[in-house]
Amino acid sequence: ALGWAKFSTSPHRMKMVPLALLAAMAMHAVWNGLVMAPHTFEAGIALPIVSFLLFPLAFLTLFAIFQACLHSESRLIRRELQAEARDGTLPLEHASKIASWFERKQHASWTPKGVDGEEYLKAATRLAFRRNQRAARPDESYYAEEVARLRDRVRELLGGPPDESAGS
Repeated sequence: ALGWAKFSTSPHRMKMVPLALLAAMAMHAVWNGLVMAPHTFEAGIALPIVSFLLFPLAFLTLFAIFQACLHSESRLIRRELQAEARDGTLPLEHASKIASWFERKQHASWTPKGVDGEEYLKAATRLAFRRNQRAARPDESYYAEEVARLRDRVRELLGGPPDESAGS
């Protein structure tokens, strides 16, 4: 939540930090309580059954949050790399492939011959995140410089010339 709030442009970003902290604390308290409750209370068989039912619920909740984060990151990567593709940095079809976990694993089948696929994926993914961070922090020159550097690196890996008008 802190990383999201730092680089988000959402008007709700500052509300999410304390809510995420409270949710994490509540899940931690429930987890500890469920582990310790059978040893602390004489509740018979009911408490272990409740614990047995709530542990999977807590796990599924965490798993759902994790999947939502991965989906959000995938959308961010696709959106930012599609913008780069429109500017000619990389082929348009690569934007959705780089954003897909499955396609990333199969990169040897779609990256051009002679391209270091692992390095290309890293540079393109980092470019997508830095573009998003630059949009949230336009006054910090680091992000603009990093976007230009990564853009040149992606072009270099694909065998194209670096951008002479760097800094855009």
